[in-house]
Amino acid sequence: MILVNACPVSAQAPETEPGELVGTLEGGWAGIGGEHTGWVLRPDDDTSAIEVDVSCCTSIAAELDGQRVTLLGRWAAKQYVERGPIRVFVANEIRPAD
Repeated sequence: MILVNACPVSAQAPETEPGELVGTLEGGWAGIGGEHTGWVLRPDDDTSAIEVDVSCCTSIAAELDGQRVTLLGRWAAKQYVERGPIRVFVANEIRPAD
């Protein structure tokens, strides 16, 4: 898959407080010049794709690829050369959604 849309940081300021996202986890994504974490979360009842950083637990992410999950983590700004600053959800825990 190729990332077409991204949520620029300027659209919404990054949050530093811990948060939780629920949706379908998808791996195999790519961005311009390889500038992408490779993972997105598709929230329930939403057609958007949120770029997520699952480097905390890549083996668990691979096992849960394509499944509904709960991500615990925080929002952060990731600076890419071509894409510029992008808002990314950095997970510190992944588990199957209830």
